[in-house]
Amino acid sequence: MVRYSEKRKVLSILYNLRNERSNGAFLRNMVLSDSSNSDGDSFDSSEDDLECLRDMMVQSAIEEVEQSRYLFRTHKYRDRKKVFYWRDAIKENSKRFSSDEFRTEFRMTRHAFNAIFSLINQHKVFKKQGIKRNQYAVQLQLLVFLKRIGSEGAEGNSKKLANFFGISPGTVRNITKRVI
Repeated sequence: MVRYSEKRKVLSILYNLRNERSNGAFLRNMVLSDSSNSDGDSFDSSEDDLECLRDMMVQSAIEEVEQSRYLFRTHKYRDRKKVFYWRDAIKENSKRFSSDEFRTEFRMTRHAFNAIFSLINQHKVFKKQGIKRNQYAVQLQLLVFLKRIGSEGAEGNSKKLANFFGISPGTVRNITKRVI
């Protein structure tokens, strides 16, 4: 027995709905072109606009589903971008890290962090080269590097750092090499 993905099932339903709506629109147009009201007025334009809007919504839903790679993801997938807000971490009035907490996590003050950032910011290694994807911000790369070299034992593990920062373990290794 063939098993279809949830995405394919939803697309099938949406395609059928679109076909039914287009058949209905064709029939409405045929009936309206053949006859009109007793007043001589044709079909109410507000109802026609509403039907048009519904057709557009169905088409928009089809396009949205077609563009998404996964329609339904299980609970084991999480939005990694919500894990660590690096822009907040480097601010003086950070909500997550006080000055002491920043120093504990990254082994230096924000002032020293900014000094190092200003030294490495324009280095060619942090620029996009060729057709490669854009890199993460230099501040984030410096934070990853500092956290990694300031961690002992298993805390410096790429997977643990990846979970902390919301990036992949391979990216942690690449960032470490790049900053070095």
